[in-house]
Amino acid sequence: MRFNVNCIRTVFIFTAIMLFASMFNVAATSAKTIGYYNLNSPTSTAAATSITTAGHTPLLLSGLATSDLAGVDVVWILNPDNNGYATEFSDNLAAVSDYVQGGGVLMFHDRRVTEAATVIPGAGAVTFVRDPNASIELGPGATGTLLSGPGGIVDADSLDGLGSSTHGYAVASTLPAGSTIVLTRTDSNEVVDFYYSLGGGNVYYSTIPLDAFLGVPNVQAYAANLAAFIFELVGANAAPLQFQHIAMADTLRSDIDLAYRTLRAGAAGMFVNLDSTGAERGRSAKARSFRSWDTALTMGYSHEVSADIMAGAAFSYHQAGNRSKHDSSLKGEYESYGITAFGRFALPAVAGQQWWLDLVGNYSLLEDVELERGVISGETDGCQYGIDARIGTVWALGAVSLYPQIGVEHIQTRVGSYKEKGVGALKYGVLETDATYGLLSLEARTSLLKQELVDIDTSLLVEYRKRLGQSTGRVKTTLADTPSSSVPMELYDYDSDLAKAELKLAVQYRTVTMEMRGGYAFGNSDLEGLGGSLSLHVPL
Repeated sequence: MRFNVNCIRTVFIFTAIMLFASMFNVAATSAKTIGYYNLNSPTSTAAATSITTAGHTPLLLSGLATSDLAGVDVVWILNPDNNGYATEFSDNLAAVSDYVQGGGVLMFHDRRVTEAATVIPGAGAVTFVRDPNASIELGPGATGTLLSGPGGIVDADSLDGLGSSTHGYAVASTLPAGSTIVLTRTDSNEVVDFYYSLGGGNVYYSTIPLDAFLGVPNVQAYAANLAAFIFELVGANAAPLQFQHIAMADTLRSDIDLAYRTLRAGAAGMFVNLDSTGAERGRSAKARSFRSWDTALTMGYSHEVSADIMAGAAFSYHQAGNRSKHDSSLKGEYESYGITAFGRFALPAVAGQQWWLDLVGNYSLLEDVELERGVISGETDGCQYGIDARIGTVWALGAVSLYPQIGVEHIQTRVGSYKEKGVGALKYGVLETDATYGLLSLEARTSLLKQELVDIDTSLLVEYRKRLGQSTGRVKTTLADTPSSSVPMELYDYDSDLAKAELKLAVQYRTVTMEMRGGYAFGNSDLEGLGGSLSLHVPL
């Protein structure tokens, strides 16, 4: 069949597609709130300058009770007392612990050190030793913004020679499981700065007497960089991996969904499909929520082998990416080159009802997979594949046709470790993730207008995917180097039980079809949001 569409009209339509999708792609930008409190000088505002330099909003806390901590992204406490801890802190240990367990972040700079195990949430088993010393070295967790950030450059010599650069140390072997060591003394077993996850939040502890040195330029650089660096640690350790890999699975699913739309239409021949999709995932209150987009070009061919068999293949190119809704500097981008094979096979009729088996398989190469936060980034390549099998039929109910399907889907993504690019570059990486789903779907379709040249159809699709199993390879980041058994629920919270309700409007003029789709995703607490797309399907 001849390609019968005006080039200018095609460009205009595709531009409209891009504008439509852009509604979903605007990244949120907002400063975070860091509440600070000097235990012996509660009116001191010395820490505010470092927070402002980091681009965040300082808030002088009036106390440390539960009501004081509500709504604060990070609580930064400075203890300037060599002999103990102020009553305001010791009387509110439960409130501070609940704040962290509930998802908050505590930063604590401590002069006392000796009794820290009795007051720092989650540090009860840590051995703390008070021993003033003038030398500080960089540990394995000293990366990214901490070394090169809004305050300037921090290196192994920046914090040395202050008389008492540290007031002691924590013994490395006694740190909480999963802790990351940021700074040490000359002996690497003597830890100056470290952090760890606790419940839904995080704790960052330091033996640097920061209150005394906020007027020293090198220490100011450290403090400002830390106020920025702390937000690289907020939430799940695997958060950047999370939204990157979930979006990759969405890209592969779009190829599978297009194959099913082609089979459902039952039209043989060559086709070109332009598709642009935007989606918003996660509750706005979740630091892990993100926006994703995907612009795809697909060329394929479907062939009616016989009255009982239709088969085809398609090649696709995707340019896709993500933006964190809560960290405007955190983004991911990638390209995907995929090949999809699909087929429909008629099954024996049951009680006079015709059934069919649909099979779709996709293999995609992932190229230039990038993660970026501010001026630092990481890059890798990878691949993924998906296999989808469904049994379905059609029920005609007057003007409405129902298309029920039941099936199973398996998706596997393999990505190498992100390569270092520049000083403090991201080193996030996951070697392998895969998951299997059971699937139920029901689509109701009806015709709104049917004329000689123009057809307008609408449909409502309700789809549910139940995750049946998953496995991961070893996950390693600069923030966590732990076996994957501790990560899957964080890595897959978005992708456990997937459900959506999607409304589609299809307008066909001669042989060219334009579809506009929009819907709502729902499921577990971390999978909520709107999504939409436009596609142009042109038979050749």
